[in-house]
Amino acid sequence: MAYKFGVISADSHLSITNDALLAHVPSKLQEAAKAFLAANTGNPIGSSGTKQETEDEHFWPAMGRAGQYDPAERLKDMDLDGIDVEVLYTQGDAYTMPAGNPPAIDGMALLGFPDQDAVFPMTQAYNDALADWIDAAPDRLLPMGLVPLLPIEAAVAEVERLAKRGFKGIRIQALPPAGEPAFWNERWNPLWEACVEHSMPVHLHLGAGFEALANLEDPLPGRPLFKSLPPIMMAQVLGSFLLYGPAKTFPELQVGLVEAGIGWVPYYLERLDTMWKRHSYRDRHASKEPPSTYWHRNFFGTFEDDQAGVRCLDLLGATTVMWASDYPHPDSTWPESRRVIEDHFSKITPEQKRLVTFENARRIYRLPAP
Repeated sequence: MAYKFGVISADSHLSITNDALLAHVPSKLQEAAKAFLAANTGNPIGSSGTKQETEDEHFWPAMGRAGQYDPAERLKDMDLDGIDVEVLYTQGDAYTMPAGNPPAIDGMALLGFPDQDAVFPMTQAYNDALADWIDAAPDRLLPMGLVPLLPIEAAVAEVERLAKRGFKGIRIQALPPAGEPAFWNERWNPLWEACVEHSMPVHLHLGAGFEALANLEDPLPGRPLFKSLPPIMMAQVLGSFLLYGPAKTFPELQVGLVEAGIGWVPYYLERLDTMWKRHSYRDRHASKEPPSTYWHRNFFGTFEDDQAGVRCLDLLGATTVMWASDYPHPDSTWPESRRVIEDHFSKITPEQKRLVTFENARRIYRLPAP
């Protein structure tokens, strides 16, 4: 494959429109699916008139671009931005698509489908719609397949199906479903085994799994406190993997913390290692290695603007982090990603810069060498 720009965005987003999803939904679920979509989509910015008075008003450059839901238009936007490849995660229409654009649902919302027996076939239909993006440009558009965690046998089968269909990784909710054991429990081992067998990295993206934050008291309309906390709450997820498994049990498992930033990670790793040493955790636990060992072996994180994290690159390890444009979200650097990259990484070495903006993602997603 010829890379024109030498840049990979490790976290960007796409929208599967309702029509695109329904094209893959089994006939017996069509009516229930249409009712669910009608109740959960179609309320983009501007539809209430509170944030946008006219349909053509944009709040940030990438908002409302057709590249959100049209792969051909997306490739054009990537070329404008100087991006060779994008790792893609799902989104709905609530924050990114102004009134007049087609309604779309975030695939993770399907976990709340009223008929729980239909969650898997609905998610499989969504994954089939995602696969249409792979078909459009398999070397440039890399959507992460969605895998509900229950029943575990179905989750394992879906990992295998997605791998055969050309997906490069999966996304699961960041925390197990309510009432289910933590990820270190052996209950989840078949899932990790399948991901290792099929070389499918597991991605924990901000969003699904942090529903408890939705009730956080926050007086401002933009809810800045609510929006600032999820990256820090990822520490709970990271700690559960590093202290108890499955990172220790499955040395080849690759786990990504997506859109959580990286600046908080060095301190948290230091804290875990200090506890391991001073609190005699090395004797109490099966692991004889400090917890940070498993960050460097099993984990990677993505970020957009994170000067604190870049300054701590020597502590994180330059092979464990990846830059992202976050198209088309408000944090997105589109269409100025090349300039942002030059400014953001001006104080690290060219070798580190290439790792963070290209080589790490190319390696993790098994893309061809230049």
